[in-house]
Amino acid sequence: MTSQINLSRIPIKNIYYMLVYSWGYPQEHKLITVSQRDEKDLTNLLCFVLISKLKSLIKKGIYKEYKEVQQVSGILRGKTNFTESIKNFSFKQGKMHIEPDELTIDTLYNQIIKRIIITLLQYETLEPKYKIELKRILSYFNLVSDIKIKEQDFKHFIYHKSNYHYKFIMLLCRFIWTKLLLHESESHDYFNDFTRDHKELARLFEKFVRNFYALELSNCTVRSEKFHWASSGTLESALPEMRTDISIESLDEKIILDTKFYHTALKQSFNKESINSEHVYQVFSYLMNDYKCRNLKQTGILLYPEVNKEISFDGTIHQFSFKVCTVNLYCDWKNIHDRLLNIIT
Repeated sequence: MTSQINLSRIPIKNIYYMLVYSWGYPQEHKLITVSQRDEKDLTNLLCFVLISKLKSLIKKGIYKEYKEVQQVSGILRGKTNFTESIKNFSFKQGKMHIEPDELTIDTLYNQIIKRIIITLLQYETLEPKYKIELKRILSYFNLVSDIKIKEQDFKHFIYHKSNYHYKFIMLLCRFIWTKLLLHESESHDYFNDFTRDHKELARLFEKFVRNFYALELSNCTVRSEKFHWASSGTLESALPEMRTDISIESLDEKIILDTKFYHTALKQSFNKESINSEHVYQVFSYLMNDYKCRNLKQTGILLYPEVNKEISFDGTIHQFSFKVCTVNLYCDWKNIHDRLLNIIT
């Protein structure tokens, strides 16, 4: 088989839908109308999304935090720094060194937003209308410091009632910084084409499918699950880890689903098309070692992106139900949504 996944045919809006599901924010594909949009690349689409969210943020009010500042004043407020006051003899002038708390928009949340806006403005193929919008939004962040973003900056955010509306914006900013921005230099920012990266899309495909089922199947437990081999002795420590992509458990059935972002679900062998044996053995091994669910119906599913035709094989291997299916990532979102639900019924 020579057919391959044509990454360029996957609509940009479908990449966005997979992203918001993988982030746990499926509602964002409804709040922001992208169903009729097909931007020329993911950076432009996410820029459109970010602009929409920042407009809403500005209407709600840019988040502020209390920060300590140092002043010399004749009016006591906040903390009094007696050490500095004595050292500088300011008390002789009827003044003291004080450290009042002041509300400021110069927070890490807003610093990251400002840096991402500046970065996007350097994107050579950014739509002119987005450049105009970003420059206008940037003016609201004039009092915010321009920083160089570090990975750890995203790890210590605390969200509460006053800033919860920043959470999705920070997810957008982090994705733009980690996945779209390939390299930072003093004068230019170079952008990576995430939608043409097969490995990145394979990881996204798996996370998207897992979160899709976790969010859509309210009566099921959905997770990635680790199994233990029925083994003993020194061999046990050397055996490979068995971890499912997706385990879906209801009251009467356990489904083990493995996503395979491969060029084709079938391969040519002895003048006939057959399923990749390694993929079948992998899921079959999971089913065999899932001893805790012997009292449930057990089903194994291999899920591939569709290449040149839809595949739906259904049957049994030993006592287990087994399916091999494809989902067409080239089609409109409703078809993808319905197809994923039909696969597990």
